[in-house]
This record gives sequence, C-alpha cells and structure tokens, in this order.
Amino acid sequence: MYYNNGNMIQSNYQNIKQLIHQLPRWEIEQLIRDLSTENHSQSIVSIYDSLDEVRNEIHAICPHCQSRMTKKYGKKNGLQRYYCHRCKKTFTPTVKSIFYNTHKNKNIWFKFIELMLSSVSLRKSATICKINKCTALIWRHKIMDVLVKRLTHNKLKGTIEMDDTFFKQSFKGEKGKSNKMLPKLRGISHNLICYTTAVNRANLVVAKFNGYGKNSIEKMNNAFNDKIKVNSDTVVLTDEENAYIEWAKLNSIHLIQTNAEIVKRDNKLRNVNSLHSMLKSMIKRTHGVHSKYLDKYVQWVCWSKQISKLSFSSQINTMFEDLCRTYI
Repeated sequence: MYYNNGNMIQSNYQNIKQLIHQLPRWEIEQLIRDLSTENHSQSIVSIYDSLDEVRNEIHAICPHCQSRMTKKYGKKNGLQRYYCHRCKKTFTPTVKSIFYNTHKNKNIWFKFIELMLSSVSLRKSATICKINKCTALIWRHKIMDVLVKRLTHNKLKGTIEMDDTFFKQSFKGEKGKSNKMLPKLRGISHNLICYTTAVNRANLVVAKFNGYGKNSIEKMNNAFNDKIKVNSDTVVLTDEENAYIEWAKLNSIHLIQTNAEIVKRDNKLRNVNSLHSMLKSMIKRTHGVHSKYLDKYVQWVCWSKQISKLSFSSQINTMFEDLCRTYI
C-alpha cells in the first residue's frame, strides 16, 4: 500500500529502523548484502545508512585499551573513525579484526566464510569468490587464528569423554623435505603427533597437543592443567590408558575407564570418537597438513564440532560473532 501522507512514511521508517537495531549482527550484515544487490531508492539508501550506524555502534569499544570512553571522530576511507579519551588513539570498526586493511569487499569475505563452513575446497572457494588461491589460504588461516583464540577459553565440567588420537608428521609444501624421510616404525612411535581430546555433554571441546608418541602423566598435567573444572559432578570417561589413572589421582578427578569391548558395545566414548572421525576426515580431505599448521586445523574441527548441532544459518551467525568479537 502506498501512503501519500509524509508522517505515515516517516513513522514506517522509524519502525523499520527500530527493528533493524534489534537484529543480531549477522542478520544486519546479511540485510546489507541483500540491499546492495538492489536498485536503491532514496528510502532504501536511508535504511542502508542506518545499518552502517548500527554496525559502527557495535564496534564503539576501543580495541587498544577496551575503553568505552570513545566518540566519533570523522571518517576514514568511508568508515566511521573513533577517538578514545583514555589512550588518546583513533580507530575504525575494523581495527585488530581480520577485516582490517583488506582490499576485498566484505561481501566476498562473507561468501568465503559460508564456503568454509560448507567444507568447500580451497581452490573451488577461490574460484567462486574470484580471488587468488594464495589469498584464500591466507584468509583461511586468519579465520582459524581467531577460532583458536576463542577455544583457548574453554573449560570443561560435568561428564567428560577423553581420548588420544595420533597424526603422522608431515612436511607438505616444504622444499627439501619429504614425508619419506621419516623412518617407518611400528605402533605408537615418536614419529606420531599426539593430541588429547576431551568433549563434555554440552558439546564443549578441548584438544591439546601432547607431544610425540604415547601419552604420559607429565604431558597430561601440562596440557590439561586448567582445562577441567574439578567438582563433585566432574566425571572423566576414558579407555584403559595408564596415564589417565595417575593424572586423575593427582588432580582428585573421578575417573571411569572402559576397555575396548565395552566402548564398542555400549558406545561409551561416542562424542570423542566422533571428533576423531572428523579430524581424520579433515586430514584426508585436505590431502595432509604440514605439522606446523596442524594445531590450527585441529582447533578448526573442534570449533565445527561445538556448533555441529546448530542449523547452518546459526553456524554462520556464531562464526561471524566470534570473528567480530576477537582481536587479532
């Protein structure tokens, strides 16, 4: 319905603006992208300006000293600039984020994030986003760096499943070195990289590098020193690895160990085993990962495991929230 009354149009505009302020960040950005593909009328341009205003208000915390004593301070390259009264520094909403000094449109970033969540290959993602494959690799590592920082704050409580998984060392992409240089040893040798993973019933995940070869109590103390909230409700389920016994006694943790037959029959460690399957699948899908980058990919899979029960749109929303909230 078309209204000739100017007051009615102004009222509708104010209502729309209020609704926009109530949207989560991801939906605001999605609406911006949707509007950017349309032929803008004057009213739509006004709404677009209000969206920019909301987006800037979200980032009005100083990234240098975390102060809220900020004020608007002109614009730089089309972005709102702010001045911090505490540290006397200026900043824009993208400072210390993965979007800082990027030469690509944000819409391309959002498309890349969607493709990354969909497990699309790096080469195909680069083709779809019309960027170089090296740029796509840099973007992937930037995103994973943020997610690694988010996961460092995880602390587990309640019923926790814990188990070890192992990866072969890899020199993929490194000149002068080959995986064939490593001697072939049987069993769990020092050529294998050990990761101890833990998942609780809330689907929170912790995966820590535990050196090379078999696990030990010293490695467990170093890796999980502050990752388990010990109380009367804390129960750790593991297999029959000896290192867990001494570690649990030392930290006063209630430990329940099950042998391989019980695990297979009753599916006692299904959550942590599911995580291991995701990790092995990632290694196979990427045709191997250089050992120095392995932790990033492990944490990326752990983050994917944490949000696996959410819908795809909620996963994108969660990832965008994490990328915006975390300084790099």
